[in-house]
Amino acid sequence: MRSLLPIALVAMAAAPAFAHDQTIAVTATQHIYKLQPQQMAEIAGVYRLDNGGVFRIKRLGNRLMAQLGERPLTELVAQAEDNFISRDQRMTVDYLPQPFGDLLVLRYPADLAQADAPMVTMRLAVD
Repeated sequence: MRSLLPIALVAMAAAPAFAHDQTIAVTATQHIYKLQPQQMAEIAGVYRLDNGGVFRIKRLGNRLMAQLGERPLTELVAQAEDNFISRDQRMTVDYLPQPFGDLLVLRYPADLAQADAPMVTMRLAVD
C-alpha cells in the first residue's frame, strides 16, 4: 500500500502560495443588441446643440453612424434598446422616450486629443 504522505506534504508546502488574495482579470464578451429597422429610424436624425453645433445619427445599412460637428464619423453599437456606445467607447448615447417629446442624452470627451479630457453631457430634444 502506498502512502499519501508525500502528496500531503507537497500540498501543505504549496498552500501559502495560494493563501494570498489574487486578482484575476477576466474580460467578458460584450453582448451586442440587435436593433430592428424601425428602432434605427426612430433615433436617426440631425440634432441641434445649444452651442450651435450639430449632432447627426444616420443609418448605413444595418449600422448606426454618428457624427458630432466636424469630428470623424463613428459607428454606434447598441448595448440595449435605447443605449448606444461608439466603437472607440468614447461616446455614449441614451435615447429616452418621453410622453411629451423624446430626449437624447449624449456624452463625449470635450477634447478628443486628451485621454483624460472631461466628459460633456448634453440633453437634446428629439423632433
